[in-house]
Amino acid sequence: MEPILAETFGTMIYQDQVMQIASAVAGYSLGEADVLRAAMGKKDKVKMAHQREKFVTGAAARGVEAGTAGALFDLIDHFAGYGFNKAHAMCYGLIGYQTAYLKANHPLEFMAALLNSRAGDFDKLKQTILDAHARGLTVMLPDVNRSEAGFAVGDAAKGEILYGLAHIKGAGERVMEQLVEERKSNGPYASLADLCLRVGGRDLNRRVLEALVRSGACDRLGERGMLLATLDRALDRAAQIRREREVGQGSLFGDSAEVATPAGVTAVDEFGTTAEIAPVAADERLRWERDYLGMYLSDHPLRRISDRLSERIDTGIGELGPHLDGMYVQIGGAIRDLRAFIPRRSTTGQRMAFVTLEDLSGTCEVVVFARTFEECADLLRPDQVIVVRGRVQAGRNGRAAAPAPVQNGPAAAEEDERADSEQVSVIAEQVYGLEDVRLAAWRRNSRVRLRLAAGQEHLLPPLRSILSRHHGDAPVIIQVQGSRSVDEIVLGAEWSVEPGPALERAVESLLGDSAYRVEVERQRAPERETARRR
Repeated sequence: MEPILAETFGTMIYQDQVMQIASAVAGYSLGEADVLRAAMGKKDKVKMAHQREKFVTGAAARGVEAGTAGALFDLIDHFAGYGFNKAHAMCYGLIGYQTAYLKANHPLEFMAALLNSRAGDFDKLKQTILDAHARGLTVMLPDVNRSEAGFAVGDAAKGEILYGLAHIKGAGERVMEQLVEERKSNGPYASLADLCLRVGGRDLNRRVLEALVRSGACDRLGERGMLLATLDRALDRAAQIRREREVGQGSLFGDSAEVATPAGVTAVDEFGTTAEIAPVAADERLRWERDYLGMYLSDHPLRRISDRLSERIDTGIGELGPHLDGMYVQIGGAIRDLRAFIPRRSTTGQRMAFVTLEDLSGTCEVVVFARTFEECADLLRPDQVIVVRGRVQAGRNGRAAAPAPVQNGPAAAEEDERADSEQVSVIAEQVYGLEDVRLAAWRRNSRVRLRLAAGQEHLLPPLRSILSRHHGDAPVIIQVQGSRSVDEIVLGAEWSVEPGPALERAVESLLGDSAYRVEVERQRAPERETARRR
């Protein structure tokens, strides 16, 4: 590793020396040196030829012979042919190795740090949380008595990551840091009134408290509906006690007795309220989590229908990407957001819509043009579960992304990350309700690939039994891993199966995790249709 580091940083230093030489020998300004650096990075022969002429002219004005200046620039040009990219490749390779090592050996700490770095972008945050869940980690609901201001490791034995209080929408970083500091200094909060009294100040206002309660951060202090009902009185009582302290007035039994919640006594009892307050419904709790945390954490409304939904789609939203550009897919999920409008250039006055569709693996934008919109308008409403058949389109809002100017350095890395993370759209051609009778006869064009590890040959009889119980139309391919090679066996039509969660669970319980994979055979949209949409 040391020689690689030496060569890497030596090459980077050489880049800086090139810039210094251009400044000292040819009188380049800082901006002109950056132009030279960009030409080197892009290997632009035309620009490098222009830079050579400029370098030699500038050097001659400073008394350097043309031959010497030309030879010096030729060295710079030679370096541009390999050193610039080599330095970047080594640096990014080193960072990639360090990142992979941390992710593999310290996944909790790595994922918590990654979540903190992406906390300002809820789309990236959600994808990272889904990645953590896929790796067996659990991102817990925020908790005023456990969480830090940022994402932090919880119970390592349980693979817990605690959602950061400061990343709750509407909470505020400064007041959450005060809340955590007070808890560390004087112990956990006993009740909502205790929280209001101990943190206090203008920053902990009703809006912040409501965000804490609705997001689930105060679940240890009481039921959410009850806490919301007593929120104003908790704030008023805490303010009253602070005023009494300022004038030196105390109650007969002391302040703590006025705000502490005895064991087994609810917050409603604490304020003398006898009215019954119904608990918040589960669906409402989940909507609050989505609104304040950016996603569902404790559960997901689609989880109870996930088996039925998976039978009606061929692609999960999390699988979408630029690699599927121009391909037909069938996706499904719940409508999270909907924007219907009449295009300004419309000659018919018909509406179209941008729909944010969400499943258990992520979200994507679905573009519903006027013709399709009129056919499915009744289905397009928030929280409705739909199935969409359409074409994948790279770029936002169904439009191809414009090529960005070539850059180098941190700016280029930022542009690359933005391009990689930019979500694709799906141009809808058909929109169905989950129970649409047309979906009952639909079959995914797919095949099932099973992995049989070395030494698992004795499991073939029970595997045959599993396949016979799930007969369908999808062909089966078995990969048999030998000591020196991997052989593929294509089973006959009599062993075709119906892919689904039940088959996946049965196969993986027999052969182990990752032994089951469904490969979807998709069609590509005609080029002229894709071009016309763009």
